[in-house]
Amino acid sequence: MKALGMVEVRGFLGAVSAADAALKAANVELNSEQRVGGGRRTILLVGDVAAVQAAVDAAVVIAKQLGCYCTSHVISRADEAIAKLMGGKLAQSAESDDADKELITANTNNGLKTSETEPLEDLAGDPEKNSETQVALETEDIEEQKKNFDESALRKKLMAYKVVDLRKKAYAMNVHDMKRTAIKFANKEALIKVIIDEVKRGGTF
Repeated sequence: MKALGMVEVRGFLGAVSAADAALKAANVELNSEQRVGGGRRTILLVGDVAAVQAAVDAAVVIAKQLGCYCTSHVISRADEAIAKLMGGKLAQSAESDDADKELITANTNNGLKTSETEPLEDLAGDPEKNSETQVALETEDIEEQKKNFDESALRKKLMAYKVVDLRKKAYAMNVHDMKRTAIKFANKEALIKVIIDEVKRGGTF
């Protein structure tokens, strides 16, 4: 949906001058010109939000110079009902959006129907299914690793490492419980704890 800019002025001269300034100032389109009554006229501009705002600002400057400025406003995304009420380019934009939505809905419905009626293909020939199977197998491996995990043995192994080596391991494992900036200053016991916790989650030491 396009943005809608409105500039209300007094008199035909003010309306023409304001519209001319707006169209020259930015890449916008003149949607329409409305007679409000009492000699007042409102020009309606459509386009991208930034362009409409720039065009309205330019129109306001000219209208004030001519002494015919009344008020102005920019709606960044006009509601469909307002767009259709205003008519012109704005209404066309709303109709185009409606058509796009209907097309997306139709394509989505067709896709659902196809998936419901077509037979399932062989798992070996479906890359997406293969990917899902691979993820499931990897998850099973991680769960098996957790079952066979020997914390005391790993702790004993880690105690033999120097602090600098434990920090390198923590960096390489990208541990979740300690920020990289904290690893640099962590002591041996803290490093061992976060490494063990990471292995419990399924990380590889």
